[in-house]
Amino acid sequence: FPGNKYYDKKILLEWAIAGIKYLFNCVSRRDGSFDELYPNERSFCGTSFTTYLITEAALLLKIDVPNNAQKTGHWLLRNNNTELINQMAASIMALYNLYLITNKSIYLDGAEEKLEKILNLQNSKGYYPEYGGYDLGYLSIQLSCLGKYYKKTNDPVVYKSALKAVKFAEQEIFVQQISKLLSEKQSLLFKLLRKIRIC
Repeated sequence: FPGNKYYDKKILLEWAIAGIKYLFNCVSRRDGSFDELYPNERSFCGTSFTTYLITEAALLLKIDVPNNAQKTGHWLLRNNNTELINQMAASIMALYNLYLITNKSIYLDGAEEKLEKILNLQNSKGYYPEYGGYDLGYLSIQLSCLGKYYKKTNDPVVYKSALKAVKFAEQEIFVQQISKLLSEKQSLLFKLLRKIRIC
């Protein structure tokens, strides 16, 4: 954008490369996982989102990731958290990005395997479960990841599944807004009735 003082500054690219190297070479565990909050946690969430976002940045900046990133990819291939689909969706993006960076089909196969798990877990109403139910906040994260995956792959199955989830979200938001409106109106009505009784 006009006036961006950071545009075309080589030092920023050098910082990004150094940060990516640091994350994969120094922050990740020996097995390739990342901690989220606690030391030695080996968090599926932390590993999925960190790897997704760092590989996304690497692709946008057209830079390589360290070889240690492949250890992280292999860790993600071996681990799942089907109770939390937002994390599974992030792991799909992490693996797919690693495939784009390394051209190793094992990561593509892993992303597709995790995607199949997600699609099989999608509720008939349209949402992807979080701890067995729906959560509109997490649904937005799920749709963000799946939307990015669709944009990169043009997979019509992902589009159809995500569209079903969007329709569910639209309906739930509408129902929640109507409930809130009715609740507010009912509250006003009760206040009015109380005043009438007092007089």
